[in-house]
Amino acid sequence: MQRSSGRTGAAALAVALLAGGCAANCDPNQTDLYTGFGCAVGGGYDQRTRGLSQQLRDSQAASASARQALDQANAEAQSAQQNLAGRQAQLRALNLRTAQLQKRLKQASAARTLSARQEAQARSELQNIRDASRMPATENIQKVQESQKRMADLLGHI
Repeated sequence: MQRSSGRTGAAALAVALLAGGCAANCDPNQTDLYTGFGCAVGGGYDQRTRGLSQQLRDSQAASASARQALDQANAEAQSAQQNLAGRQAQLRALNLRTAQLQKRLKQASAARTLSARQEAQARSELQNIRDASRMPATENIQKVQESQKRMADLLGHI
């Protein structure tokens, strides 16, 4: 009887050693007979499955967060593109108006219908328009429009 309980104890000890030694390293792709048995008995496969499942959930959460950040960046880029297109349209309109006013100024100068003071004012306004339209910020667009209005008023009788 003593012998059988010694053998049972030795067998249990061997199983425990196999299971304990392999539980941390249970890769189903790289097992031999003893490692496979140890992992199956010691719960190493279940532990590995839980760990990999957690890694998958973490990766999916990180991916969703990155996707959301990408969507937001794309929306901001699209908004900036639309804003830029609007600014470019405003600038084209301002440049067209400036060209028209410049043409009227040349006609008035050629016809001598402006006094020297009026012509100087008109040329000054034209220079203000050119300076402000080089940087199409909102406040510069407003300055250009104001200068164009003053110049149009000066040239209004032509």
